[in-house]
Amino acid sequence: MEGSARLYAQCGHREGSTYASAHSTEALEASELISRFLCFIPSLVSRFNCCAHLCDFQMPLIVPSLALALLVGMSCCQATELMEWPLQYAVLSDSDDYTLECDTKERNIRWLAPSWTCSAPVGKALYISDIQLPCAGQYLCLSARKGLLLWSMYLLIADASLLDVTCFVESHTSSTLHCSADIDEEEGILRARASVSSTDMPQWYTATIDGTLSFTLSMDKFCAFEEQMEPILVEVQVATEKRFMSLNKLYYIRDIVKPSPPENMNVLKHNRQLLISWNYPTPWSNYASYFPMLFELNMIYRNDTEEQIKVEGAQVLAVSANVRTIKGRCRDLYYRSEWSPWTQGIETPLCK
Repeated sequence: MEGSARLYAQCGHREGSTYASAHSTEALEASELISRFLCFIPSLVSRFNCCAHLCDFQMPLIVPSLALALLVGMSCCQATELMEWPLQYAVLSDSDDYTLECDTKERNIRWLAPSWTCSAPVGKALYISDIQLPCAGQYLCLSARKGLLLWSMYLLIADASLLDVTCFVESHTSSTLHCSADIDEEEGILRARASVSSTDMPQWYTATIDGTLSFTLSMDKFCAFEEQMEPILVEVQVATEKRFMSLNKLYYIRDIVKPSPPENMNVLKHNRQLLISWNYPTPWSNYASYFPMLFELNMIYRNDTEEQIKVEGAQVLAVSANVRTIKGRCRDLYYRSEWSPWTQGIETPLCK
């Protein structure tokens, strides 16, 4: 019996609660084991943690049945990790005040909160004052009698300093943005979208975060052969258990073009020279006449000297047979776009 009292005290029950009567020792032991199992093995309850200081149910210390033991054990646990974008949330700043109202017809409710240091329940409302990070997170409204979840909401503290985003396209005609987000958080949910115009409202892309996250965004209404009158708006938002990060970036396509490396680079012997050939990268090749490229070849000679040669538009070049290794990269010829990555170095054949 003392073990049961200690267990329920750990789950937040008051010592003044009344005892139920006429229960067998076996039922008590089973109840205690089940409650202990649910509260202290979170990996078996969807990674829930026992939030002892959060439960405020006036329940008997001795549980009258196994079913009620299960209920109490589950009621003393609260989710600690976001697995999907929250349906209801509010973004606050440090020291803000906020009022939560449980959206239910139930008369008797109980609140489950990350911390009671910032909040005070009054009827169905919960008043949060001077919110700080320990008080941010998920707030649950539960039925006082049955312990069922009635309503929930996340209160998140805004902090944009933890998020950085960069994007590029592989060609002027590409409708796909390649983005990476550097996030100074271990767990959470990211969502992002790219709008071509102020009237464009595309669907959100969502993903779980893990440090630096790479993702692609589709621009369905983008037309490469129209003058871009408005910049593309990239919106990125991150929600963690307690924080909210948001960052908007504006891009003109011409400023973020970063092509893929030249493809099919090949070296052949030709009349005591080496004939080097290559192709435009695939996203660029269909419109090469509209968007010619500047190619740069890096050559290392057999005496370990190095030389770089730029070639405008062409896809073949004859070089000295003394070149030992060669690699190439490319960029837009007319706009000073970013260079592509280098191709892998190619060892050239010896000319005899």
